[in-house]
Amino acid sequence: TGGWENTPPCAGVCPLERRTGERGVVMRFKLSKLLEVVPGRKLWFKDVEIRGISCDSRRVKRGDLFVAIPGNTMNGSRFVHEAIERGAAAIVCEEPPGEEYKRPVHIVRDSRKALADLSARFFSEPSDRLNVIGVTGTNGKSTTALLVRSILTAAEEKSGLLGTIRYEIGSRSVTAPMTTPPADELQKYLWEMANAGCRSAVMEVSSHALSQERVRGVRFAVGIFTNLTRDH
Repeated sequence: TGGWENTPPCAGVCPLERRTGERGVVMRFKLSKLLEVVPGRKLWFKDVEIRGISCDSRRVKRGDLFVAIPGNTMNGSRFVHEAIERGAAAIVCEEPPGEEYKRPVHIVRDSRKALADLSARFFSEPSDRLNVIGVTGTNGKSTTALLVRSILTAAEEKSGLLGTIRYEIGSRSVTAPMTTPPADELQKYLWEMANAGCRSAVMEVSSHALSQERVRGVRFAVGIFTNLTRDH
């Protein structure tokens, strides 16, 4: 699977409920519906309601689905207990736990792909509602993305931006901690752009994002390749 691969649409599947609360708009989704897009083995299954998705245990909130991602130096499975203490309602991971978590657990072959597919499903495939323009390459991504955004602005087309310098979602601007955010955050940003009335989204797509499946499930209308140098 390449970084530009699209996953199948989830036609007719919508969150159970949306309401306004302390976290803003809260999405609710039955766990069984979310897991339809991710084959795996269920342990201690209970069809709980999921209110969010996160791969960062420090950002887990009550009702979230925590996806444990293996890293180069540290495995996300080490932080399952922290995620549960913060209120995680269910866990997705690659290895069966050595103890019962007293939460539903879903064992998958590739948790990075699972995170992307689950996030796209949870946010109702937001890229289907946008013309997503992806810019990748060794050099020139930021400049190209800003130029494309300026063209859209000149044409009076409302658009969002995800890039190395900043993320712009509707009227909100956020300092970018990385060029391309993790899949859970990426799908949320696209969802917020669509809800804010954006017709397009311009995003830089880093090589790490491609190799780590962050853009899996994003339906690109246009792909721009700037160049390739020995850095990659």
